[in-house]
Amino acid sequence: MEEKNTKSTEIKFRCYPSEKKKIQGLAKDFGLNTSEYILRKSLDHPVKGNHKKITQTIHSLNLELSRSGNNINQFTKVANTHLKTGRFSKELYSQFQKELENHMEIRQQLNATIRKLIKIMIE
Repeated sequence: MEEKNTKSTEIKFRCYPSEKKKIQGLAKDFGLNTSEYILRKSLDHPVKGNHKKITQTIHSLNLELSRSGNNINQFTKVANTHLKTGRFSKELYSQFQKELENHMEIRQQLNATIRKLIKIMIE
């Protein structure tokens, strides 16, 4: 039962530094301070994701994916032009390969971030 007066009682517990860091990180992910996070989790109260942070992250993911896609499209157009004129070189192929590798790395990072967002949202 929730009391009407201010919170004045403390509970202290010991944990490893790595556990403390993880708890603080989780609290930050949810937009809460450490005490509020522990209190909510301990009392089975819902701990919802920090919607502002989630929205910002999704927006930045979308921008990054668009940039990468645009780069791939530009290289494809250049490559097609060079193929038609017979000027497709090893250097151009090398640049195209690097851009594709960069695109795949970005996609892996995006997938990891999306999994993290989903985890935050369902907890």
